Amino acid sequence: MKGLRLAVRYATIVGAASLCSAMFWQAAIAKGHKDGCSIGAFAETAEIISVFRKIEMLSNTLLHAQSQALIEMQSGLVLGIDDGGFFGPTGTLSKSTGKAQSDLRNLTFVVKRLALDADAASRLSNAFAEVEGLVTAGFEMTGHLEKDQIAEAVGIYAQKSLPHCKQVFSTVYTEVSGRERELSLLPAKCR
Repeated sequence: MKGLRLAVRYATIVGAASLCSAMFWQAAIAKGHKDGCSIGAFAETAEIISVFRKIEMLSNTLLHAQSQALIEMQSGLVLGIDDGGFFGPTGTLSKSTGKAQSDLRNLTFVVKRLALDADAASRLSNAFAEVEGLVTAGFEMTGHLEKDQIAEAVGIYAQKSLPHCKQVFSTVYTEVSGRERELSLLPAKCR
């Protein structure tokens, strides 16, 4: 009997929450004339966050591939089990770097559809430049690692890759934290 009461209480709470959410969105659609209260504005903000998160993921993937290649070359062990590992220690690095370059190019088309303010556009431009720097560093590292010049590759990693990645993370954090705060305040704003 106690389990039935808990189930009914849970269903009531979930139902009430769903009803409140539906009522909020109906009110937001009805009051869409308010600045930023339309579904389109919500979707636009979510898409901007998504683009910045994808840029962060690209830089994270590149940095991981670079560090993995350095470890594999130094230790002689193959850490990656993906198909890039089949091509030797630099296989994963060259494959990840090429894919990141392609993904970055594809993101430029997505960005053209977004309505960005001046601050977001400049942050996005900076983030793109930093990831392009990571791509360039990845290609340079691949060349040095293929020639067994591990010290030069480590130098590129320390002097180029790490600062670029740090800059990407700070840029993404600045933009995304502001946008997420904006989304969290949206229900109160659109009442």
